Amino acid sequence: MDNNMKTKYNGIDISKDVAILLKRVIVDDNAMIFLPVEVLIGYYNDEYDYFETASGEVYHSVSDTIIGIGTDEFCFMDPLTDIELMEMYADKENFSYANAIKKYSSEYDEKIYIALLGEYINTQDKDYLFCGFDIKELVSNSLADPQDLGVQYHINALQKYIDKLKDLEASDGEEKILKTIEPYTSALVELWNAIVPTEQQYVMKSSNPIKVSEQEVEAIKENLAEKINAKEICSRIKETVIGQDEHIDRLVYEILRLERVKAKCPDKNAGVLLTGRTGVGKTKIVSMLGEYLDRPVFTIDSTQLSIPGYVGMSIEDFLQQLYDSEKGNLERIERSIIIFDEIDKKGSDRNQDVSGKGVLNTLLKFLDGTTYTIRKGKTIKTNNMIVIFSGAFSNVYQYSDSKSGIGFINEQVNKTVINTEEFMRKAQFPDESMGRFPIFIRLNDLTKEALINILKSSKESDIEIQKAIIEEYGFTLEVEDDYYEAVAEVAIKEGTGARSLQKIVYETTSEIFKWIIDHTSDDECEYDKIVINKETVQNPKKFKLKQTHNNKKMKILN
Repeated sequence: MDNNMKTKYNGIDISKDVAILLKRVIVDDNAMIFLPVEVLIGYYNDEYDYFETASGEVYHSVSDTIIGIGTDEFCFMDPLTDIELMEMYADKENFSYANAIKKYSSEYDEKIYIALLGEYINTQDKDYLFCGFDIKELVSNSLADPQDLGVQYHINALQKYIDKLKDLEASDGEEKILKTIEPYTSALVELWNAIVPTEQQYVMKSSNPIKVSEQEVEAIKENLAEKINAKEICSRIKETVIGQDEHIDRLVYEILRLERVKAKCPDKNAGVLLTGRTGVGKTKIVSMLGEYLDRPVFTIDSTQLSIPGYVGMSIEDFLQQLYDSEKGNLERIERSIIIFDEIDKKGSDRNQDVSGKGVLNTLLKFLDGTTYTIRKGKTIKTNNMIVIFSGAFSNVYQYSDSKSGIGFINEQVNKTVINTEEFMRKAQFPDESMGRFPIFIRLNDLTKEALINILKSSKESDIEIQKAIIEEYGFTLEVEDDYYEAVAEVAIKEGTGARSLQKIVYETTSEIFKWIIDHTSDDECEYDKIVINKETVQNPKKFKLKQTHNNKKMKILN
């Protein structure tokens, strides 16, 4: 690949390849063990089969290493071009180069590989045998003699494994080879641990995620920072979340400002209070923003929280889940965006409410920055986390005890901006909350027009997804305008915002899919277009069938 060549993905210039770095341990002249340890980022030369990292290191491929061309301790395998990486591992709607690499690398976690050549294989068409397998999924059963001790014990176990492989014919295939490997998995791991230094040992059933070198991670961040600016982030989120343009801008820029504040003054913590009805896009906006900023986004259901010693989930329980989901990467974990969802359910005026005010007081300590201890003595600091309190707060906005009138229920009520002090009082938050939430954003209610726009324009429109699926069956779905209006009206009645759209779309297209599946392989089917309208919303069995090359022919079902 030409190092100067630029390619694009979703309009963004990228020009890096990736590969998996392997550490090699030689068992004897004809047997080697390999362990994935890192993701390499740089340039793969397919003509000469070597990989050069962005920082200048050069590695031979695993195949060259096995047959002796490369003699270094480290080698590489499974290189991908930037476009291959994006096509295979990236979320195509929400571009994140770092997340694509994370998904790519996760396929090599908990893996170990062995290479055999020379006298260990009896195949005529191969120079060597190279097998990889997942430690956790294989049977742990060493067949070595229990009388043996130390390294010799493990080598004897490996020798039995090798003897077994000698009986395999080339035509037996990889599946049989893997089944043959299974009984010797434990012995291989133990052999590895006996040979390599302690700090590099691979302990069975422990978490062993491979990593990206810190230098290369920084290069990625700098690369993306130059290519995706705040304005572009806002624009991309608006393509999915409809009807919240002003608030998307505010939230994105405020989060970016919080990042700067934390960098300059780590002890200066501030939270975001994000309010709005269910289904208006609160969590979606934050999740997409986290993708672009390469920050994990973790949502905590506040209704499950209780103070320590009482029935329910503790903060430590949720942080353990975050720790597990990020595979122990504390650097990422401590940069997370944490959403305390449905926090409005915790409002209380009782001083000793163990599931209400008591929890809120605990969360304020989380916001201020503290250290929690989870299982196995691991500690997680919250100082650099961005904390968002999110909820509908209908108990606040249904109040109309002032001249201005504040309410969700009556669309004719003149809604004004409520100040923080009044909000905290009506939400029954503790007095200590005051001042900790300088960023206060209330998302718009979704009107009928907004819901129609979501169906027509959002990149995650449920009806557009159904159109694409129907096309895969060889049919075209035509949606008349009154269908959109009818779906939006049903969604308004259900009162759950955009969340109800998927359910309504699925219900109103259920009979269509039944018809499509029944006629997909019907060579005599004369119709290739399906038309839906408001009657389909009222009765899913009412849809029209058309023959596109002869529009005079139409059939209305039921």
